[in-house]
Amino acid sequence: MQVGPVTNLSLNFKALKLTTCVEEALKYLNESIRVVVVDEKGFFLGTLTDGDIRRHLLKSGNLQDEISICANFNAIFTDSESKAFDLFTATQAPYIVITNDDKIPTKILDTRVDKSPIKTAFIMAGGKGTRLRPITNSIPKPLVKVGGIPLIDRVISRLRKYGISNLFISVNYMADKIIEHFNTTNFSDVDIHFVKEEKYLGTAGALSLLKAKINHDFLVVNADVITDINYTDLSQYHLNNKANITIVAKDHKIQNPYGVLDIQQNRVLNIIEKPVYESYVAAGVYVISAEFLNSTHRLNSINFLDMPDFILGSISDGYNVVCYPIHEFWSDVGTHKAIEEFEMRANG
Repeated sequence: MQVGPVTNLSLNFKALKLTTCVEEALKYLNESIRVVVVDEKGFFLGTLTDGDIRRHLLKSGNLQDEISICANFNAIFTDSESKAFDLFTATQAPYIVITNDDKIPTKILDTRVDKSPIKTAFIMAGGKGTRLRPITNSIPKPLVKVGGIPLIDRVISRLRKYGISNLFISVNYMADKIIEHFNTTNFSDVDIHFVKEEKYLGTAGALSLLKAKINHDFLVVNADVITDINYTDLSQYHLNNKANITIVAKDHKIQNPYGVLDIQQNRVLNIIEKPVYESYVAAGVYVISAEFLNSTHRLNSINFLDMPDFILGSISDGYNVVCYPIHEFWSDVGTHKAIEEFEMRANG
């Protein structure tokens, strides 16, 4: 299994001055070379795309006009490559211009990657967020901002990055606020369908509301999970293993702060100083086959059901449940401490 961190692709680009004519710029664009616009000293001013030129021509412009007339001077840029993905999440820009400290463009990062063979995801957003109170007394956990961006927007942006555009979102607690959020948030390249839990159904019960609505394998993602997981690789792994359920697992280490005694009756045989216990934990991301969803008896009724009970029952029923271990960044941002740690990481 090939699992690795996703890196943005560096694109070829050409820096053109404001007085360059549109026809000259098109030569580069037609060769899939991005165009950035700079001043006489080479300082970054904006970008130019074929869409900018198309709109210019529709307004009776011509190819001999200077690109200063149609360039985008509100283009997204940063002098920190590490901030590029957060900018993509916040702005939905298809690519980000990287400059040096003097504002001279040095690189363009493409935010697109190989697309996932699985195109549907079910985002679990119905929880009460009790661990985040008092914040969640007035706002549902999926809308809590981390690094200035709502948690659920981060989840969707990661899915969009892999071409996963058919989204079901389960809602219960403060459902109206979540629905209203998407009435005012521009995710124009995804289809969002809300699945309303009339009563809280737990971490797996809402799956019963999808029966007969989905006829292809799909991802399940908790709305409070932030991760750098490669969804294309995960989806392909699930399909290759012909799994009914794939559980994404993250290695978790706990260190005992004390010296542990190895005792037999009253005799001390050994002292293990501050041992580390390592295990794999469920990461709140799954892949489920549609055939399994529509055939398992465990989702025949709409009742409360937690994911561990659902999975253990499915294993006892003889279904193929496999594990997909990840080493990429992962955080269950469901506590105040987890939010603080994530923001320290993002700012560090």
